[in-house]
Amino acid sequence: MTLFKQLLDEAIKLAITNDDLAKELFRSGDVDHLQRWRDDGRADEIWEALHPGRLDDRVGCVVFIHAVLHMRHLAEEADQLNKAISRLKRLAPKERRRAVNRLTRGELSPQEFAELAAFFEKAETGSATDFFRANICSPLSQARDKAKAMHDILPASL
Repeated sequence: MTLFKQLLDEAIKLAITNDDLAKELFRSGDVDHLQRWRDDGRADEIWEALHPGRLDDRVGCVVFIHAVLHMRHLAEEADQLNKAISRLKRLAPKERRRAVNRLTRGELSPQEFAELAAFFEKAETGSATDFFRANICSPLSQARDKAKAMHDILPASL
């Protein structure tokens, strides 16, 4: 068995423990994903194609495994975000009218209305720059930190 598949096995074992560290490093569905990946005869082939001559690179393998899991999480979150954005786009005009009515009745200050109007504008235009910075850039650095943590706890003998 190659180092890459051994590390997949170790990641599966760690995820199954469901202790605090496992809960921090793994999410629901990760074990099934890792098992499918390990059992796919192409796992080593894909690693070798992406990282020629590095089949024995323990750190590289661990970082790669965690990066793939993190990309999987980001894809799931992007699906949820797209659903939320669609919902916001549908609701924004109605909520804008409601905010105008509340402003005219004195239930909202001009400042509160301005803040809501800015939010509605972002929702209606689908501006995602702030989301990208908060939910893509930051989690990628977190993924690197989690991969290092996972590397530190896996058996050094692998």
